[in-house]
Amino acid sequence: MNQNIRRETWTKTSVYHQTLFKMLVILLVGTLVLSLQPINSLIGSIRQAEYISKRNDLNGSNILEISSAIVELVERKRKNNNQDKPSLNHTLTLQMQPVSTVQPNFELELELVLNATSNLLSNVHNGAWMGLPPFDQSMTATRLLVGMEMISEILAEVTNRQQSIMKTAPEIEGLNINIINVTETELQVQQSSITFNVPDLHLEISFEDVKRRASKNGLGRTAFIQYKNIEKWLKSNATSENESYVGPSIITKVFSASIFPRKEHRTKLNSSIRFTLLHKFSPLNSSDVSCVFWNFSADDFVGHWSDEGCKVISTNDHNTTCECDHLTHFAVLMSSVDKKISPEDEFALQIITYIGCTISIVCLALALFTFCFFRNLQCDRNTIHKNLVFSLLVAQLIFVFGINQYDDKVWAKFSKQCPI
Repeated sequence: MNQNIRRETWTKTSVYHQTLFKMLVILLVGTLVLSLQPINSLIGSIRQAEYISKRNDLNGSNILEISSAIVELVERKRKNNNQDKPSLNHTLTLQMQPVSTVQPNFELELELVLNATSNLLSNVHNGAWMGLPPFDQSMTATRLLVGMEMISEILAEVTNRQQSIMKTAPEIEGLNINIINVTETELQVQQSSITFNVPDLHLEISFEDVKRRASKNGLGRTAFIQYKNIEKWLKSNATSENESYVGPSIITKVFSASIFPRKEHRTKLNSSIRFTLLHKFSPLNSSDVSCVFWNFSADDFVGHWSDEGCKVISTNDHNTTCECDHLTHFAVLMSSVDKKISPEDEFALQIITYIGCTISIVCLALALFTFCFFRNLQCDRNTIHKNLVFSLLVAQLIFVFGINQYDDKVWAKFSKQCPI
């Protein structure tokens, strides 16, 4: 009877995983033949990716495959969108129509990609993420960042009137796409910056930078996205050979800021962007804090945290204010690498070490002399003390004479054979 139960359980499990595998195969194959399918097939494939991401039994390979499919689907959508760009007359006609006719499916696609990304980043899938090597974790998380940014850009570009689109999801605390008529805004109020406020983040971006990239019809397009926990999967300089990873600690949430249209993921600005991020935990030392961005390759999605073009304006136990001269994905990093000691401090430490060790050696030598040559003190207990003092004296002498011999081959060989 037990064998029948085990056989039945194994059969159900096998069928279950076969079904999941088939769904993933259908999704991945679908991304390869989308060029021959109508636009509705794209929506169906994105919906399929969103549906699969809801499952609680995904493994690391499933998450990697779904993230790849999302990027491929959104990239295909962007290419189709560029091929089907309307003429100037058609654009003017669209501006006269209600917003719902301008973007019939784009907002739905944004929600599907938003939900799929949030589902994959859910704590339910932490075990699946941990099953991936650090290199694949970083690459997969980068794909999700790129997918969210691309779908936001698509929606922003097809929206032809001033409006603000705001979305949230459990793992994406704020997505805000702003379409601004820069000519009207400039006449109504002389704005110096555009602000974005969500929990744990205050952001200011120059109005002139938005105006400079505005389209011919005077519309400036920006997008801001804040993620809840994606920073734990963005492993700086992780390699495919590394199974374990020890790197810097990100002490804030990750957010992205974009001005559309853009030629590359990292957009240079005339005026620096300023933002304040709330810390998830207090840094050990304010001097260890750096303002960083996720610098990655669009070809293979390999990235690392970099502070190029960013600087700390102010920091305390609760938050850090930064300035950066470009737009991309930002966070605040606490360095886990020990800082180098200055030559002056190193010299002072050497003097203190030698003085302390010399005093210790002299005292141990006097104690050994006392135990050896005072006959009245000879007993079993003092014999134990004598051996202990002798061992400590030898250890101190080896330390003093070997402290600066780490480059000596003989000493290195001796240290290897006699590890401490």
